[in-house]
Amino acid sequence: MRSPKNKREERRRIRHHEAWVLTEAGSRHCMVVNVSMNGATLSVQDQMPLPKEFRLAFSLDRVPAKNCELVWSRGATAGVKFVS
Repeated sequence: MRSPKNKREERRRIRHHEAWVLTEAGSRHCMVVNVSMNGATLSVQDQMPLPKEFRLAFSLDRVPAKNCELVWSRGATAGVKFVS
């Protein structure tokens, strides 16, 4: 049985789906590497660091964007958690 406190054991879905980081300054393209109920791993192509808080849109016209908080970042890859 999985421990509810260990988020790394949470089921993840491999996606490789395009998405957009939305901030007050504009939007940036990214790829969702994997996603779970509580967060996602993103791959960004540019070298600009992600902000601490932003919205992640999986579609620019249909699905509402999710509020995110940056948890970790290593080069072009970042982990985010979904927040209310």
